[in-house]
Amino acid sequence: MPIPNKKLTIFSWALYDFANAIFGMNVIALYFALWVTVDKGAEDIVYGLALGASMFLAAISMPVLGVISDRKEKRMPFLVFFTVLSVIFLAIVGFVNTVLWGLIFFAISNFGYLLSGAVFYNALLPHVAEKDKIGRVSGYGVCLSYFGAIAGLLAIRPIALNFGYQATFVPTAFFFLLFALPCFLFVKDKSAAKKVNEDALIRDSVKTLFETLREIRRSKALSSFFLAIFIIINEVNTVFIFMSVYLKKVVSFLDSEIITLYIISAVFSVLGAFFSGHIVDRLGAKKTLTGAIVICGAAILLAVISFNRYLFWVIGPIAGLAFSAIRVSGRAMAVNLFAKEKVGEIFGHLGFLSNLAFFGILIWGATIFVFEPLGLVKYRIALLLAFLILMVGLKILQGAPSDQSA
Repeated sequence: MPIPNKKLTIFSWALYDFANAIFGMNVIALYFALWVTVDKGAEDIVYGLALGASMFLAAISMPVLGVISDRKEKRMPFLVFFTVLSVIFLAIVGFVNTVLWGLIFFAISNFGYLLSGAVFYNALLPHVAEKDKIGRVSGYGVCLSYFGAIAGLLAIRPIALNFGYQATFVPTAFFFLLFALPCFLFVKDKSAAKKVNEDALIRDSVKTLFETLREIRRSKALSSFFLAIFIIINEVNTVFIFMSVYLKKVVSFLDSEIITLYIISAVFSVLGAFFSGHIVDRLGAKKTLTGAIVICGAAILLAVISFNRYLFWVIGPIAGLAFSAIRVSGRAMAVNLFAKEKVGEIFGHLGFLSNLAFFGILIWGATIFVFEPLGLVKYRIALLLAFLILMVGLKILQGAPSDQSA
């Protein structure tokens, strides 16, 4: 069997990040939230519960399935299965008539999306990149993810404006699958699948998870880093997910304005991803991450207190820069903070934390529910609370070491 060209393999792998971002932007951040809260008139907490449930299930499944794929030395079958699962159930959401079934099918689709991207896609990185180029190749994926967000918004925008939010789900599913296909075709596992005892494997993987959690609890440096990252991921994800609702209801942006702002912000995210990598090399990952969080916090606080809708055309790009810089510098800090032989395990647990990041979503939904009598002010309170929790994460982060191994 001919070996695929190395550049083609790398590009095909990175293109999955492009595909993945189309789902993340169009479904999670934009149209599904608007379909639930605007078209169907449901409360934010309803969307938050469905999203949180799928994230929780993904979080508890991820370590076990990750270990199974490692032991079998097969990641691609898992990647294909969970991607197709996500695509099929997202397409089904495009045809349902009730919020309940829409939320159920969305939760299944998001479960597949989370597992495919966070576990099995990332696990293929050593198969496509040489050891001294892993960071560079990983960066290609990050940049392509933001280009994917832009392309997805541009491609789906006319459909949303002319046919409504629900009409976007089937074409989004199609584009997700289309741009994932090169990865399926040209990226290969290095070795043949191993036959393993499934029952023993699940038992061993759960045991390994609890052993690592005990190790984290015993180490102050590990605890500070993981707790800080958990809080930061929670709040950044929460703001990203609910900003479209905030812009629609509080700032009174038109749909076309929201989409345009997201596109502009994604362009600045590309710039943030590119330049923050160079800043990390000069100033260090912890300083860069700290600066990115401060900038992100400033953008959120400005959104809370601003009553000038035009100011959001500045806030959006600033937030885009900060979000991508947090992503890049957080990954770099994990590499610098822990011993090289533990990097794969550490990223596995960071992925686990990423999918536990539904607490911020539930806090947002609960805040909206509790302060319902205050009208639109409830959204400003929810965003202010997200800012305050983010600052707590920043404070905890300062207790983590910068460069030495924990």
